Parts: sequence; structure tokens; C-alpha cells
Amino acid sequence: MQITRRLKQLMNIKSMDLDLGICKRQAFGTGFSPKSNDLALANKLMQGYLVLSPHPEWQLPSQLEWDEDPFKQRNWRAQLHMLRWVDPLRRVGLDGNVDAAIHWWKHVSGWLRKDFPPSNHFAWMDMVDGLRAKELVLGYPLVPSEHRAWYLQKLALHGEWLSSEDNRGHSNHALHQLVGLLLVGRLLDDEDWVRQAVSELGDLFQAQYDSQGINAEGAPGYHLYNYHEWCATFKRLDLEGLELPSTKGKFEGAKLALVHATRPDGVLESIGDTGSASLCESDCPEMLYVKSKGAEGTAPEELFKAYDAGYIFGRSGWGAFERAYGDETFYSLMHGRGLKVHGHDEAGSITYYAQGRAWLVDPGKYAYVRDDFRKHLVSRAAHNVVTLPSEQRSKEACVRPIRIRHNAEADEVVLEDEGYEGVKIQRRMVFHRATESLVVIDTVKADRIVTGVQGWQCASGVRAEPIKNGYRLCSSSGENLRILWTGRLPERAVAEGQHEPLRGWVSPKWMKVVPAPHLTATHTGQHFRFVTVLGPERKSEFGIERVQTLLGGIALRLAQGGTKHDLSLTRDGVVLEFLVDAPKEAEKPGLRLSSFLPSKGPDIPSGVEPNDIVKLARQAVSNDGSAANRLAWGSALSQILITSQSLKQPSTDQISAALVDVLGEHVSEKIKYELTRLLPRRQPALVGVEGEVKVKGKPSSRYQIRNHKDAINRLVQSKGVTIGTKVENDLIIPWAARSGDGDILVVRLHGAINRQKFTLPVFRGLTAANESSQAMLVIQDPSLDLDASMNLSWYLGTKSVDGHALIANLVEEVRLALGVRRVIVTGSSGGGFAALHLSALLTDSMAVAFNPQTDLRFYMQPLVRTAIKAVYGCDSLELVGPDVRTSVLNRWSKADIRPNARIYSNVGDVRHDRDNVSWLEKLVKEHNIADLIVSRYDGGAGHIAPSKTQMEAWLKDSIESFKA
Repeated sequence: MQITRRLKQLMNIKSMDLDLGICKRQAFGTGFSPKSNDLALANKLMQGYLVLSPHPEWQLPSQLEWDEDPFKQRNWRAQLHMLRWVDPLRRVGLDGNVDAAIHWWKHVSGWLRKDFPPSNHFAWMDMVDGLRAKELVLGYPLVPSEHRAWYLQKLALHGEWLSSEDNRGHSNHALHQLVGLLLVGRLLDDEDWVRQAVSELGDLFQAQYDSQGINAEGAPGYHLYNYHEWCATFKRLDLEGLELPSTKGKFEGAKLALVHATRPDGVLESIGDTGSASLCESDCPEMLYVKSKGAEGTAPEELFKAYDAGYIFGRSGWGAFERAYGDETFYSLMHGRGLKVHGHDEAGSITYYAQGRAWLVDPGKYAYVRDDFRKHLVSRAAHNVVTLPSEQRSKEACVRPIRIRHNAEADEVVLEDEGYEGVKIQRRMVFHRATESLVVIDTVKADRIVTGVQGWQCASGVRAEPIKNGYRLCSSSGENLRILWTGRLPERAVAEGQHEPLRGWVSPKWMKVVPAPHLTATHTGQHFRFVTVLGPERKSEFGIERVQTLLGGIALRLAQGGTKHDLSLTRDGVVLEFLVDAPKEAEKPGLRLSSFLPSKGPDIPSGVEPNDIVKLARQAVSNDGSAANRLAWGSALSQILITSQSLKQPSTDQISAALVDVLGEHVSEKIKYELTRLLPRRQPALVGVEGEVKVKGKPSSRYQIRNHKDAINRLVQSKGVTIGTKVENDLIIPWAARSGDGDILVVRLHGAINRQKFTLPVFRGLTAANESSQAMLVIQDPSLDLDASMNLSWYLGTKSVDGHALIANLVEEVRLALGVRRVIVTGSSGGGFAALHLSALLTDSMAVAFNPQTDLRFYMQPLVRTAIKAVYGCDSLELVGPDVRTSVLNRWSKADIRPNARIYSNVGDVRHDRDNVSWLEKLVKEHNIADLIVSRYDGGAGHIAPSKTQMEAWLKDSIESFKA
């Protein structure tokens, strides 16, 4: 290395001029932070044993020659020259362990005396040089005084090397070099080097992160690694009174990208060179939520996230609906160019996780070696894409997204691959949230006859069983997934642990491969497609019940359990629920319906508000359920719907729900109009006098809706369960009731309902209630009709109507009709919130609430905002102002009746127990405004409902204590 005049000046610096504080304040980061087992690590080295992870242990010679390569691994040789492995000796030596200090100096001085020339690749490899510079700066206090001048000369040589742009690496390699330069410059008091390091760090950050916060290295594992390193870099700069401008926005995006790339089991998806990695501790609320599996922090708002840099992530949820976070379903899809810094040739590839395990995977990191397994595992043939084995694919190929759409019901991505000359491969992927299934349509169009192979790499531990038209994938713990083909069926095959050619291998850790099923489907021709559907078998089989070809698309009927789901994949998009006769996406259902209805409706005075017409229509049909009356009021509501749509009002779902009720199934069949075109998951909840109609779905199919005026009064005479509805203002309240033994009425309220999976009306808890001899009343939240996308509305009512008071009035009617004296109102989560409110509105009552919200400020804000918008018509809870409905404490503190309540709270739901339950418990005790007993239990991490058995046992205990 050339000795410059400036370097000569630095080499003459004296120890007394140094800022030795840097050696202490900068002693942190990966490989440099103190550990609880530092002494054990240091003793291992002093005994002559070296472990450079992920490699095996190696016995050190008495004197290193520094050209050792016991495992024939360039990674091992690079780590040897980093000298980071001696840092446990530094840490223990600085704490006073003389032997450790002596051994540290032995190894470090041994390397420095070798005086390696720049031509030595491993000694001066980019990143190796920067990490070694850190170790040399941090260990300076351990250098014997007689050797310090010489040691500083060696440090100055490192600084000169690191300051040269000719030696600069890229990506995180450059980051380590620049941090090394910063530390050397600070110790040697060279402000030119410090300024250069800061300037280049700023440029590097902007180059390595795009506007969405995605790191350029092409693998979530390296995104996480670089996140850690940049966090440490920002801290280092701050400690030196330095900063990088314009980094905050991108870095916040980088945090959220890690959240979206994390599977429900807390592990980063294995894309590219990503090993087994999970999120670290962070002040980011979303990262904390994912790391704690929903116990703490804040749930992210988006279920779907597409990044320009090539990642697409989607999932069924974040642990809502009292579902365990780890039980959610997750998928990833790659696009763009493959083979980035740490990426594989995986553009277009899909991974899939469900039922607590990975099913379809990226094959894994393996190792940075040049062998057949590494070549195979990074290739397209090992990923979940379509390949043309006998054709040459361009190394510059890009898989472009041509359409990305998503909503609460489904995600759709269409990609186009033109990597083969004269061939266009289109991949269309749809994730259907109701069934948590993937529909993948791969279309191949070529100017010649080609053979296309669609590959699916399964995770290790999965067993593939051939079934009709596909495979059942089975796990050792009993979960099953079906992968099925339809249309013109391809030739199918499965390979596991095959060597010639390599197929059916995944890499769970460094230098290790294990067999795993690799499924292939093969077609030959100029124009063909693979129609593939995969979905989990939960409590019953998953399958394709019906297929129909559409112009430019396909229609599928998926069956899961007793429920059937229709998907029409048209040329322009995805239509759910309708098989063929479906309205176009842009079509207004009110306009289409109007052609089926009379042009003139009933005489309604001018100036009547739409909500009042909704109320009048339901009341009129309750009194006269004739077809003529239904059609007349349907016409009136249809005109309101058209007007509301033309004014682009935010939600017309309440009017649509009223139309469904007013028309009913019989009239809709008569006029040949499917009510599901108005609202896909809303069935009529209103019939005429003395009428009855079966409620579809289980377990409600055993009962009838009975809407005669005396339905409640006739409960005592009725045998079994009666299901009815009550029209109150512009809401309709579905209920189910039955007389029983004793003088206690048990009222059950529900929490969140997944509107992608369930059709209203629903009666949660009806089966459990029917197994008890107590008189019972099950009530659906009527506010759900205000917005078809709303999963939880806490029985709030409408802007002008107190929903809790409405429910209390219904309870009083049923109590009076059944002749019972006391009431227990029970519910979980959002249902528990409403139960606590009703305890302040009903005499002789007690609320039994499981993990309830107590104040809407302290729950998942996306759900709260949706409800506030639907109920109050404003965008945030703050704009609602003081309202007893949004806080149990507000209701209780103003109640004329002293509330009596029991709360069962899961301590594993840390944030919820702290913010909702402990908060209320403390204030109730301070102000003595209620009789409240809180019992806590450990139900696991996150907002999970107790088991049905446990809930019923606690409810039974509460009933017995209430009797006493």
C-alpha cells in the first residue's frame, strides 16, 4: 500500500491525542455487543477452539498462518480475516481478565504482523476490511503501550484503504466499510475521513432503499439484516453528534415491509437467501404486534401489500375475530427481475402458509458455494413458476405486473413473463379470503409448439398423496391442503430427493438439504393453460364443485365444508358469489333492479328522509307481506338507492339491506332477480304477518324466522327456538329466543364476524345456548347492516339511535314475555363490550364478559374507524365527541342502575388486558361506580377467545353465583 504524505502525518499521531471514549461508546452491534456468556466464549477461544457460525467447531493451531481453510468455505475464510471472532476476548479482557487480553493481542498482532498485501483477496475483501477496522478501533485500549505507535500506523493504513473509492464494495459490504472508516477517522481525529464516511453513508442509504422502504438486496432475510445494521449505524452517528438527512420516511417503510414479509408463525418468508429469521425487539408498534403474536403493539392496517421492488404479500388477517394470530393464512408472490444481490431466479413464484405451517416454499438459502445444489436451489426449476425446460430464458428477463387489485374479499395479481423468445407466459393469481384459497391460472402462448412445466415446491415434512385431479398435501400433525387442477388436465408427477436431475430438495439451514415433494404439471402445445386451485381442508374437504369457461376467463364454484363460493374470473377482474349471471364490476345494482320493479311506489310525503323511508318500508311489509306491497316498497327503496349512488354517498349498504328484507326470497324469485346482487352475504330477515322462512346456513337451518307482531309474546307457548326480527327506527334486530327453566334469562351477544365468510343474519352462541336449560336470547348486532364491509360495530346503533338502549328494550320485552326476573348478558370481545353497557341499562342484571373492549380508543383502530364512519358518519373517534356508547366507563359513571359485572381477561393478551381491563378495573375501584370482579387466566398470546367449554363453564359459575 502506498504511503502518502497525509498517511505519514496520521502515523505519527500520539496516543495522548486520541479520543479513547470512542472505544467504549461504539462497542455495540452485531458481534460487538456484550453477551451473558462472554466468559464462556472467551474460555473456548483460550482453550484453542474456534466456531465461526454456521460452520463447525475447529481447533486453533498454536500460531495461525492466516491461510487456513479447513472447510473449503470462502465464508469461513472471510470471517477469519474479519477478526470479529476475537471480540469476546476483548470484552472479557477490558473487564480485567488478563489472560483474555493476552490472547486478544496474540491473534490481532499476529494478523497485523503478516502485513498482507492488497492482492490478498480474503485479507482485504470488501466488508472484511470494514469489520476488522471496527475490531481494531474498539480493542485499542488492550494494546500494550510499547506497541501502540506501531498499532496506530496499522490503523492508519486501514483508514487509507477504506477511504479509497477503488476499494469500495456494494450494499451492506459498503456499509461496513464506511462505518469502519468513520470509527478509524474518529479515533485518529481525521475529520476528512469522518466527513467522507458520513457523505457516502447518506448516498448509500438512498441507493439501497427505494421510496417504499425496500432494501435492494432481494431477500427479506437481508432486508432484516440491513435493518439491524442501519439501526446501529444511526446510533453510531448520533453518539458522534452526526446525522444523515432524509432517511426517516424510508426507514419507517422498511420496518413495515418486514412486518408484511413475516408469516403468521413469526418467521420471515424464505424468499431468496433468507434463512430462518424473525423480527427483533423494536419501538415500531406493528413490529411489536407481529413479534408478540398479537399480544402487544398495534395490528397493521393492510392485509395486502405490493412493492415496486418485487414483493407482494397477502394474508387472511392479523389475528382478528378472536382468532389466533398464528392460525391466519399468508402468501407471497414475486415479480420483477430475479437474481438480485441475494435473490434467486424466482420472479413469479408463490409461497403459501396456512393452518400453522408452510406448504409451498422457496427452497432456501443453502450456502454461498459453487456446487450443483446451490445452482439448482437458486434456479427457476426449484421455484413455484412455469418453466419451458427445452427453451433458453433470457438472463435479463423481467416478470411484469400488468394488473394488481385487492379488496376485503379477494386479491388479484396478473403477471406477464416474456423471458422466452416468441413465448408469453401470463400468471393470474387470486387469493379468496372466504376460503383462504389460491386460484392460479398460468396461460402460455407461443409461436411454436413448446412444453411447459408448472412446478410446486412443498415444504419439508409435507407428504403428497395423489387424489383425483391433484394431490392432498398432509402434515405429520394432521393438517391437510388440496392442490387441484381443472379444465384440460395436465400430466402430473411428484419427485422427492431426486438426483438426476435434481428435484425435490429444500435447504433448512446452511449447507444442508433435505428431500421435500416437488409437484409438476405438464402441458405441450402452442396455446395452453394450467388452472390450479389450492385450499386448506379445515373441518371438512376442500374442492372444486363446478367449472365453466367464460369469454376471456373462467367461473369456479369452490366447496369448503357446507358452504359454496362462486368466483367468476372475467377478462377484467374478479366477481365473487355469482357463477355466470353476475353484474359487471361497474354496474350499479339499484339501476339493474329498477327494471324488475313497478315504476311507481307507495305515496310518501315529500321531505321524508331516506332513513325514515327505510323504517316505513320494513314496517309496512311487516304488516302486509303481500307481493304487491313488497314490490311497491321495493320500488321506493330502489329509487333511493339510485339517488344515493348518483350522489356518490359513501355507503348505500343500509338501503340495500332494507331492499333485501322488503323484497324477500319469494318476490325475488318471482321477478327473477338474485338478491345477492344487492348484498352477497345478506339474506332476508323480514317476512309478513304469520309468515315464516327458513334461515340458510348452519345451525340456523333448523329454525324459522317468525315476524308476526306477537312473536315475542308467544315465546312461552312456542316449542323450541323461535327466530324473529324487530324493526326499530331504521334498523332491524334479528333475535333468537327460547323459554327455559328458572328465573334467569341468558342473553348472548357476538363479537367480530368475518363478513367474507358468514352471511347475515347470524346467531352466534345459539348452539351453546340451546344445550342449556336456561331461558335464552341471542341477538345479532343490527348496526352491521350499515356497512357490508364492517366486521364489528359493538351494537352502537346509528348516529341518532343508542343501539345499546335498543337492545336493552328488546331484552326487557323478552324478559317480560317469559316471566323471568333476572338477566345475565354475556359476550366475548366486542360482544363483551356491549354486555358491559347493558349491565347499566337493565335492572337485576349481570354482565359476564370475556376479554371485552371497554373503550374504543384502545382497540384495533382500522375496525373502530370503519364502525365510526358507518354509525356516526365521521372519520375518527375524536370527532364523535362525548358519547356514552363508545366507553363503558362513561356509561357506568352516568348510569341510574349500579352495574354488576364479571370480566374474564387473558393475561396473554397483554395490550388488551392492560389498556381495556386493568384501566377500567382501576377507575371503577377509585370511583366506586360498579360491582366489578375481574378474573384472569393465561389463554396464550393475542386476542383469542376462550374455548367453548371453558366459556360455558365460567358462564355456569357466574349464573350460580348470581342465583346466590
